Amino acid sequence: MNPGLRTFKASIWQKGIPSKVQSFLWLAIQNRLYTKDFLLCRNIIPVDQAFCILYKNEIETSNHLLLHYRPVWKLWLKFLDWWGISGCLPCCVDDLLHQWPNLVFGKFQRKAWSMLSCCVS
Repeated sequence: MNPGLRTFKASIWQKGIPSKVQSFLWLAIQNRLYTKDFLLCRNIIPVDQAFCILYKNEIETSNHLLLHYRPVWKLWLKFLDWWGISGCLPCCVDDLLHQWPNLVFGKFQRKAWSMLSCCVS
């Protein structure tokens, strides 16, 4: 397992993060959020109901909701710009969590990024 991901997983359980947020992040890391693709894979909903309500051409996945859904994507870009980081968002949540430790420098930034990841997610 990537050391950065291990560190991020451990940081989820820090004091000060609401338990509902901790549970949500844990499910997101495990790719176990009850998104429409999750329900589709378990034959709970039919294919025609698996698409995003607002963006009908995309299946609702964890990656779509947490990274690529347009309002969330814009929010991520604002945060990255605020920190002076340029580039593009990774294609999946796992990749973002693997890259997380490389995006921050210093104790203050690490703490701020840790809080930011919990707020955005």
